[in-house]
Parts: sequence; structure tokens; C-alpha cells
Amino acid sequence: RFIFNILVQGGVTYLSLSQEQFGRRRPFAFLNDISQRFNVAHGSTVRTAQRSAFQNSFGKVLKERVQYYSTRSEADLISKVQTDIEDLKQVVVKSLEKVMERGEKLEVLESKANNLSTQSKRFQKNATSIRRQECWKNCKINIIIGIIILIVLAIIIAAICGSIKCR
Repeated sequence: RFIFNILVQGGVTYLSLSQEQFGRRRPFAFLNDISQRFNVAHGSTVRTAQRSAFQNSFGKVLKERVQYYSTRSEADLISKVQTDIEDLKQVVVKSLEKVMERGEKLEVLESKANNLSTQSKRFQKNATSIRRQECWKNCKINIIIGIIILIVLAIIIAAICGSIKCR
């Protein structure tokens, strides 16, 4: 499919036929460029010129500008800016993805730190409880040993007093 593009400036009509894939901006950028170049080169002689008078002198410029606008996407400044914006958007998205990955890693580290904190508190409570239990065991053993010693002493004293008749 083809599209006709028309520009009228200073009494001169500029016409281009372009493929639909070029859109609207690039053909009109081409027509504006050609009209400016034509006005610089032949602006004052346009009204008195014969048909096809500028074919030889301006044909090379037309050919070069057609080639330029047909092959170079940056010929359309807006397209170039849009391409730059898309590139910038991709860079920003990648940067945000990296930041989000770091954020996820930080969340994982924070979760692990919280788990370690909880486990250390639990360990401390268990250690304190075990220490108290061991202390009570030692106290019980000491009390039992003390009672046994008192019983043995009582038996020894009773045996000595029974044979001597201590009174």
C-alpha cells in the first residue's frame, strides 16, 4: 500500500508517494526538507520557470534526499527520539529489575536474621532452664549426701555410746 503526501508552500506543490510502512512523519519531514532546499536554490525563479526547468539542477538533490529518508530511520527526528526513549525505558526497566532482585535478597536476609534472632532467644531460654535443672540436681545430691553423713554419724555415735554407756 502506498500513501500520497502533499505539501504546498510559497505557491509550489510538493508531492511524495511513500509506502505505508514509512508512516506519516518521515514523508512530511522529507517534503519539508525538500521545500527548504528548493527555496534556497530556486526560490526566486519559481514563478517564471518552465515545466521541468529544475530537473537537471535539483534532480541530484532529490535523489540524495530520497535515499537518505528511505534508508535512515533517524531521518525522522521524532522517530529517533522515540527510539531513544524506548532504549532508555529498557535500561530503566532492567535497573528496576536489579533493584527488585536486591530488594528480594534483602528480604530473604532479613527473614533469616529474624529466624536467627528467634532461635537464639529460644536457645538462651533453654540454656537457662537446663542450668537451673542441673543446679537443683546438684543441690539434691548434696542434701542426700548430707543426710547420709548425718545418719552414719548418728549410727557411729549410737554405737560408741552404747558400748561406753554414755550418759
